[in-house]
Amino acid sequence: MPLNPSVVIVGAGPSGSSTAFHLLEHGVQDVLVLDKASFPRDKLCGGGLTRKAQQELDRMGVYDDEVATEAYHVPKPYIVMPSGNALYARPREDKLTQMLVLNRRILDEILMRRARQRGAEIREGVEVTELVREDGRCAGVRTRDGEIFSADVVVVAAGARSARLRPDGARSVELVALEGRYSGEPIEHGTACLVFEEAFTPQYGWVFPESEKIVNVGVAVMGRGKAKELRARLKVMVSKYLPRHLGEACVSCRTTGFPIHASYKIDDLVDGNVLYVGEAGSLADPLTLEGISQALVSGRHAAGSIAAYLRTGEASCLGAYQETVRRELRHFAYMRWVAAILKRRSGARLLEAVLRRTPKWLVDEKRFASP
Repeated sequence: MPLNPSVVIVGAGPSGSSTAFHLLEHGVQDVLVLDKASFPRDKLCGGGLTRKAQQELDRMGVYDDEVATEAYHVPKPYIVMPSGNALYARPREDKLTQMLVLNRRILDEILMRRARQRGAEIREGVEVTELVREDGRCAGVRTRDGEIFSADVVVVAAGARSARLRPDGARSVELVALEGRYSGEPIEHGTACLVFEEAFTPQYGWVFPESEKIVNVGVAVMGRGKAKELRARLKVMVSKYLPRHLGEACVSCRTTGFPIHASYKIDDLVDGNVLYVGEAGSLADPLTLEGISQALVSGRHAAGSIAAYLRTGEASCLGAYQETVRRELRHFAYMRWVAAILKRRSGARLLEAVLRRTPKWLVDEKRFASP
């Protein structure tokens, strides 16, 4: 591998591995990925894989033999609305599942291994501390050990903790989540829920089974310094919703908090020859906080733009990345209004009525009583 690769990617999570894989698919050979962790490593996340995420994983060739085999299949996910009604998803007749749940320790290693198999050089245990700038452009990255890697393009894919590598003025909606894993005897099979309870909105709680006997339960709120509120919400989730999935549940690991960076406006994804992908670009869904599909999508689009830039030398190719992501994730712009509607009781009832008449997937309901 040359000392000066064409592209350096900071982070080997879903967005970084997706970028590396698709760059190599485009014929870009000199790709170096740096990650401060050694894989497999734990990663705080609900682990839900939407149909969109599954499609992207299928593009990368890891869906059938690895992800679909390792993940817990959820053919009947449901949404608990502020009214207490639960709206279920209609099954679809294709190889994808309505939802999969896969622990990020497993998923991220699968993706990193796929990028490495395709030809990327991945160095684990290497922490990037800053971008090196010369003459108004990024010349590469510097590691904690002082080593400098020069590159034509740098991709920041280090997740929510990428602030030191972000340009000044980058805007995002910062949220804090709290999650725990519980083990017990299974009661419901093949279900998972997103809870938009009236007290929670506009954010939500989740109950995502990782297996028949292990369930990930979490909640999120907007802003910092809300540990007491998070603990109270998690207590509601555990007492009210977890018993529908597990009997005699007990905590199987320490309850932990983590930041999430989302945005209603897709902006600041390109800074000269530096591209920001996944949560480093605040591309978590601002309502559901789902980020894996956006990480995979943004990595794929970043790779296409970088490959075009390396072929032509036209800087406009890099700028096209942001516009492409905006088009694909155009629904982000409407999430602010959905969140505002959910805050109002009358608005939430109206939204529920609309969703119940959506023939594609919302077809059933039931009432959740107060705990």
